Formats: sequence, C-alpha cells, structure tokens
Amino acid sequence: MSVGILELSLPAVSQKNQSANQLNQNPEPFKICLPQYDKAFVCAADDSLLSAALKQGLVLANSCRNGTCRTCLCRLQSGQVEYLIEWPGLSFDEKADGYILPCVAKPVSDLVLLDWVLHRD
Repeated sequence: MSVGILELSLPAVSQKNQSANQLNQNPEPFKICLPQYDKAFVCAADDSLLSAALKQGLVLANSCRNGTCRTCLCRLQSGQVEYLIEWPGLSFDEKADGYILPCVAKPVSDLVLLDWVLHRD
C-alpha cells in the first residue's frame, strides 16, 4: 500500500476575509472585571492577566509568576482563559471548580474573576 500526498483545493481568500484575518491577529483587548473590588482592567489576548493588571496599577497577590506558587489563585466566574504553559499548578478538581492562575493565564473572552486578593497600600 502506498501513501500519497493529499492535495486540497482551497477557494481564493477574498478581500473581506483577508481583513477579518488581519483583525484576528490583533484582537481588541478583553475586559477583566473584579466585582468584589468594583474594579476592572483590560488585557490583550497575548498577555497574562497578572501582567496586564500590574501594568494598569492594580496590586494583586502574586509571587512566582510561573504558575507554581498559587499565590494568585482565583476563581473564574465567567469567560474563558488559555494557559501560557502546558500544565499550570492546578488539580483537575480545582480546574473543574473554575479556579485559575492569572500569572500564566491569558483571556480568550471578557472575564469576571472572584477571590483574587487585592493588596491595599
């Protein structure tokens, strides 16, 4: 049995589709809400939640910034995140319960986060 190369014929990309693809490469930042503090910030799709919050003056609990110490552990009430690392320091049960690690999580949508400790000076 021989294995060949499968050739696909794809339709030409229209000007409209090209513009949409260019927009997807640089999407608008997502809104991140912290309702227990009546605060919000914006985060680009390629930035970690922690990094974006710190850049905008929110002093939130953090330490390692690599997903191991769990200092920034908080709960995702709504929205969706992806991780910058393969396996963040969360158990299967914690993930199922909606816990995330903002130091290594990036937004895929607008988010509402609960229980992230805000340090007050």
